[in-house]
Amino acid sequence: MSILVTAKVRRFCRTFFFGHLKLRPLEGTALGVRSCDAHLEDLSPGGLGRQAAFYKKALAQARQLLKGSAGLRDPRLDLEKVISLCAFNPHLLEDYPEHASNPELSLELLETVSMQVMRAAKTEDWALMGRRLDGAPEFLWQLETRVRERMAHGPALDRRFTADISEQTGEIAGYLRSLKGASPGFRRQAERAATGLERFGAFLQSEGVGRLRENFALGEKEYGWRMRVGLGVTEPLSRLTAYGRSHLKEL
Repeated sequence: MSILVTAKVRRFCRTFFFGHLKLRPLEGTALGVRSCDAHLEDLSPGGLGRQAAFYKKALAQARQLLKGSAGLRDPRLDLEKVISLCAFNPHLLEDYPEHASNPELSLELLETVSMQVMRAAKTEDWALMGRRLDGAPEFLWQLETRVRERMAHGPALDRRFTADISEQTGEIAGYLRSLKGASPGFRRQAERAATGLERFGAFLQSEGVGRLRENFALGEKEYGWRMRVGLGVTEPLSRLTAYGRSHLKEL
């Protein structure tokens, strides 16, 4: 019976893992999953809705499997990790919508494309990268739409953070233009992505005026939630703060 349960959990975790990476393809590239190399996250309302639905469904399935895996250490460890991830993502999308309107998402293009450049050994590698760059203008437009909504209805952006991102988008655009690729088609795709980044950086500089704040903080409630779900820390924040301050005095 334990062998059957373990096999069922492994199948579920494998299906969940690749489903997660399909929704978060930049993570897939970081992990070396080639099927993710041509894609970007879908930040449209429909895309964000599909993400939330996927994690909620997987959360219910993982909890059900956990009930039937009593006494099985490895399956329970796998399921508990999935449960933590599934609980965290819908929370970001629904309870903390600033995540999908975080301008820093624009900078992930540099991190993933630079990884792909270092790994590129065949024409196909450059073709996958080019397809990702081809989708960058749409991705950046979706992100800009989310940021506009945040500026109109949500908490303001941090002033220094926004200025820094705006500056970095220009630097990334220059990096993309420096790539030679494997064909003139790739260079056109890189140019489109670079132009999109420059446009997004200019948007942050122009539209952010009057809707910026001088500093950023998660807030006690959100910080406490992340400590519990992400790290399993259940101690009250006041106690953790007092503990940290007492040790700081000893240094």
